[in-house]
Amino acid sequence: MLCVSIGAKDAETLAGKMARAEGRADLVEVRLDMLAPGGRDAALKAISSCPLPVIATNRPKWEGGEFDGSEEERISLLKQAVEAGADFVDIELATIEARKTPILECCSSFGCRLIVSHHDFEATPGTGELKELLKRMALVGPNIAKIVTTAHTELDARAILGAYCHAPVLPFEMIAFAMGSTGTMSRIACLALGAPFTYVSLSENETTAAGQIGVDVAREILESLGREGGL
Repeated sequence: MLCVSIGAKDAETLAGKMARAEGRADLVEVRLDMLAPGGRDAALKAISSCPLPVIATNRPKWEGGEFDGSEEERISLLKQAVEAGADFVDIELATIEARKTPILECCSSFGCRLIVSHHDFEATPGTGELKELLKRMALVGPNIAKIVTTAHTELDARAILGAYCHAPVLPFEMIAFAMGSTGTMSRIACLALGAPFTYVSLSENETTAAGQIGVDVAREILESLGREGGL
């Protein structure tokens, strides 16, 4: 399946991009951290009315996002997105390990699926470190674990995909791929290795992370491989 990651400064643009994703993607990720503060209430309404399943993400600056308010404000906005009907919420592993966050109880109460994520914007860790990350994630109990690294070489891209060797014994689904131009194809290859979905952009000019593929191009690749959009 293909998830279009949407970054927008205002709710009107967000709603427009959601509409453009319909019929082309299987779900959307809403980057709440990219919204201007004045547009957040209207954005929550857009989440409520979105025809596709929604992943709510509010990424802090310390993990590559744009939210620069307090942690209380950041988590509160995620809770509001869950209450508005988001189907998934993405929370950083470091956030959960640093503090008991109320978002976990909120997800449980509203039947929202939990994605626990870790991003490395510098490199791709070795096999031992990747395995340790998965162990730490298992202690949290996510529905999906997401590990995104940065590939500088083809070996880096192979290394992150090697994490799927552990997938059969994990108590959750896993999404693992690499950012950067060298890691671009790992965003497609991860589907063949068991990822429930991968992240794409509405177009090559609307990416929210390095190495994202446009949704139409990604679907063409998958269809040419006989996968018809994913699994």
